[in-house]
Amino acid sequence: LEFFEAAMRQDSRDPRPYSYIINVQESLGELEKAEHFVKEAFKNFGGNERIYLRMAQLAIKLRKWDEAFDSAQQVLELNPYSEEAKDIMKQAQPRVFGRGAGGKAQGGSGQPIKFNI
Repeated sequence: LEFFEAAMRQDSRDPRPYSYIINVQESLGELEKAEHFVKEAFKNFGGNERIYLRMAQLAIKLRKWDEAFDSAQQVLELNPYSEEAKDIMKQAQPRVFGRGAGGKAQGGSGQPIKFNI
């Protein structure tokens, strides 16, 4: 890990050390650390399909359903044919929006929620 961190400090424009350290952290079960480095890669290289997909995959493992859904949605905007992003959205959507009849995600009315107090 120290080798990859040193490589990132030496040349912050090289995406390879980020990719390696994310994989190592994930393999070690350090999902929060892996997520941190994905976000660092996003800051340095901007959003692209690969980074958004990694964000979505880690968010699913961390049970951050809204982040998983949003990241997968970003992937689909860049590549509408991404089966991985579609699968992540199918997993996250019911947890973000709730379930309607038949187990399908339920959409809102588009109207603000009113509380009777």
